[in-house]
Formats: sequence, structure tokens, C-alpha cells
Amino acid sequence: MLIKNRAFRVVASAALVGGGILGALAFSGSAAATSGPSTTATPDILPNSTASTATGATTVVKWKHLNQIPGYSKSAGIAITECNANVLTGDTAACNQNPSNLNAPGGPYIHGANAAGTGHMSVAMVEGPVGDGTCSDGTVCYISVSSANPSAPVSYGLIPIAFNPGA
Repeated sequence: MLIKNRAFRVVASAALVGGGILGALAFSGSAAATSGPSTTATPDILPNSTASTATGATTVVKWKHLNQIPGYSKSAGIAITECNANVLTGDTAACNQNPSNLNAPGGPYIHGANAAGTGHMSVAMVEGPVGDGTCSDGTVCYISVSSANPSAPVSYGLIPIAFNPGA
């Protein structure tokens, strides 16, 4: 089952302050036209058998038409990181933000951006400690997709992911 962030109406904010790598995250997702901005992850239900290992469970994060979001800048790049469910309440420490973990399972990951605001990246998500909380069996956590510019932070979306204890 593919869950798209635009199917959710979410308003929250969090700060991702990873040594200057990630800026503040503020998001507002809503149902959009099929040609509007979107972020997805495939698969969005991850097997706990691999998510609980040091290498994590791999998912492909895709983004489309981010250039339609005010503040989008291809020079900023794309930041992708795993967050626990507290990101929805504005918890400023809910997301993995340690710059020492750059491009490691759970993130943060940094990817180049283009003028069209489209792209994809294979990332690994982890079961266990995430930010100041936990992502574990049967829980829903989130993948944050945002600008990688701490001076001009822009959120592009949150993607819900789940860990399947039976897999």
C-alpha cells in the first residue's frame, strides 16, 4: 500500500538543527491536484527483520513538482531524515539530525535538487531510537523531506512509514 503525504492534512513544526545541516521544518500537506507537489516512499511498510539491523530497511523516496512550493530552491538541495511520531506535535528533536550520521541509516541524507523539483533517492530507515523517541514494531513514523538550507528552511512533506513486526 502506497501512502502519499498529500492524503493527509497536517500542520506542525519542528526544528532540525543538525550542526547547521538542517533548518526548521514547517509543513502543511493537503490533497492536491495530480500535477501538484508530492512526496512518496516505496515501500512504506518496512519489514522489522531488516529495519532492526544496523543497515536498516531500504525504501525509495520520490518527490515531484517541489518547484511549485514557495521557497523551493534547487541550490539548497533536498534533506531526508527519519522522525518519530512526535514530529506531528512540533517536537523539535523528533527527527534524526546528527551531522555525524549524514547518509547513514535513519538519516539525515542530503540529495541534489533540480529546477523541476523532481527526483528520488534510496534511503535506509531504522527501527529503534529515532530523534528523541522510538520507531518500533507496529508504530507509524515519518520521513521528512525538506530543503537542506538552514538559512531558508522549507518543508516539502512528511511521509508516513510503518514497521511490520511480522516481516
